[in-house]
Amino acid sequence: DGHHSAATMDKTMVVALKTAVLVALLPAVAGPAYAKLFIRVVYGYAWTNNSDASVLLSCALLYLVCLALNGVTEAFFYAVSDVKLQSSYAMYTSVVSAIYLALSWTGCKYFGAPALILFNGVSMIARFVFCAKCVSTTLSSAEWLRSIVPTFPFSAVIVCVCALSYASGWMVWNGQLAA
Repeated sequence: DGHHSAATMDKTMVVALKTAVLVALLPAVAGPAYAKLFIRVVYGYAWTNNSDASVLLSCALLYLVCLALNGVTEAFFYAVSDVKLQSSYAMYTSVVSAIYLALSWTGCKYFGAPALILFNGVSMIARFVFCAKCVSTTLSSAEWLRSIVPTFPFSAVIVCVCALSYASGWMVWNGQLAA
């Protein structure tokens, strides 16, 4: 039954996307608060005090969410699209990549390596938008896209966890929790 398979694809897409984004959110929410401590424990004081390693790690952890969002959507896009649409996506990706390279080169000159990660995240979001639009025409409705948007209570929990992580990370870093 065509309607049944479309509904199954909708549900599969939503579950896969929510799972990937939730798994990526775990380090993205709590990780940046402890990035400096992690760098100090693993690499030592010199890396913490004389480098941007903790900033880069924090940016990379946040980038994971963009990567998860794009990765699942792009995989689903390739599973349900035809060759013509995939060719259009290849052209789109080429343009997005050229823009990414130009922005990254310029951004790195002025803002350093974190700009590279930031613009890579923007590139992933741009690719997600294209794939999501195409997947929406293939699936039974665009309802799958609305169902992945976090609810207010979930968003509030994420904000609270973030705040608690930063507060506890600050206390650990400043010796407030030392025995």
